[in-house]
Amino acid sequence: MRRKLLLLPGTTFASHRLPIARAALEQGYELHVGAPAGSPRGSLQHERLHHHTLSLSRRPQGPRRELRAAVDVLSLLRRVRPDLVHLFTPRVIASAGPIVRLHPDTAVVGSITGLGYTFLYDGATASALRWAVSQAFRVAFAHPRSHVIVQNRDDLHELSIRHVVDAARTSLIAGSGVDTRRFTVPARRDTEPLTIVCASRLLWDKGVGEFVEAARMLRRRGTSARFALVGGPDRHNPRQVPRASLDRWASEGDVELWGHREDMSEVLRQADVFCLPSYREGMPRALLEAAACGCALVTTDAPGCRDFVVHGKHGLLVPPRDSVALADAIDQLIADKDQREMLGRAARAKVESGYTNEQVAQRVLAVYDSLLEAS
Repeated sequence: MRRKLLLLPGTTFASHRLPIARAALEQGYELHVGAPAGSPRGSLQHERLHHHTLSLSRRPQGPRRELRAAVDVLSLLRRVRPDLVHLFTPRVIASAGPIVRLHPDTAVVGSITGLGYTFLYDGATASALRWAVSQAFRVAFAHPRSHVIVQNRDDLHELSIRHVVDAARTSLIAGSGVDTRRFTVPARRDTEPLTIVCASRLLWDKGVGEFVEAARMLRRRGTSARFALVGGPDRHNPRQVPRASLDRWASEGDVELWGHREDMSEVLRQADVFCLPSYREGMPRALLEAAACGCALVTTDAPGCRDFVVHGKHGLLVPPRDSVALADAIDQLIADKDQREMLGRAARAKVESGYTNEQVAQRVLAVYDSLLEAS
């Protein structure tokens, strides 16, 4: 009899979880996906892939809607009766994990794809959120047949010292995978002026303010490079960059605002240097995609970013929130073509060595196998 696998990916199925779905189907799973209404489904079509609409949201919705979401998840579990449930993102784990706990015969995997805003700031509100999230994680991961996947060493350490995870039931699997057939190195990168790209959701915590300030500094130094900020706002995040700031940056002319792009492989093949000045990540997909395209990387010595980039080998690391250091690192790579090319080749080779879609999916399925074989 085929084993039933239920994925609860939030809104990220089409963008991040298709490789795992494909690998699971190839191994014979009957696959179910629960996601909010309107979430992209991707192009994957298969007779054993069943989509279910849930009222889960990316952010807390108030007691009545949270209760409705909980009832949705509980009802789905009773209808599908999965052998294994895989929860993605801290939000989904915190909301759905305690419900899955009520089904001790169902194995559960939780992927913590970054601790983000809640674990980045001090103060009473952030402390209260950290406590609440940690408590929800503890309940979810107290399931007798559970396993936790984290994406970087810092998150693993943070959760371990808070006694949220059990090291014996935790794996470090870096990232969600990269399609190295789609994200490829261009045949030539010798156009003038050079193009410096920063791509992310437009959040202050992604370091987009520091990127704009670094571009402003380099303009004053006389550089002719183009600086492109790629991405759209995130209205669900309290740290989104307001429209007024974007309008001001556009009018000042130091950076080009390219907006949200679906053709990121083409964008990254135009980039000579890729910047991600983020304050904290899980394992940043944009950074890995840029590496797969052979871009020279400039990122921060911060969780997630430093787990991929070794300074001077795959890219350059700068302190978070330091626009001067960021400008200096970009300037160094603008001036040194040989270093840009060397770092880009090394970054592509590192992606191929363990960060491809297929490699990551097989590691995840190995976790599934270990849990189900132990039943």
